Amino acid sequence: LERTHQFADRFKNLNQKWHNFLRITRILKFLGEVDFEYLKLPFLKFFAREALVFRTLTSIIGSLRNYWAGTLKSDEELRQYISLLNDPARLQEPSPKKLCTKEDSNSKPAQAALETTTTAAKLEPSEEGKGTSTGADDSGSQEQS
Repeated sequence: LERTHQFADRFKNLNQKWHNFLRITRILKFLGEVDFEYLKLPFLKFFAREALVFRTLTSIIGSLRNYWAGTLKSDEELRQYISLLNDPARLQEPSPKKLCTKEDSNSKPAQAALETTTTAAKLEPSEEGKGTSTGADDSGSQEQS
């Protein structure tokens, strides 16, 4: 994944209108349901890099940790993702130009969705994520786009 020429306006919208976090959660869950699980980790890495390295999407940090991590079904991918979130310097490494393919994915089934969500929720939010609305709890009080 990479930025488009319109990324600044789109990122501004995402930072200001948190109801879109719910849409992202639904997209991630849908990818797993339609056998595109292998696309989730590159998608999440892109957002993590933007939020934690480039600081362009700081409002999504809580959702990266507390909601979106829980959509990963593979225990190995979840561990890798949590490790990246806890060490954002590793996100500065250049990513490959292509998305991973289904064959590249290590799609080992996760133990249970509840355990995955519980593991992700144990992560400590970063300072930037404290005091902000983070996804599934969003009341929709922000202006809709």
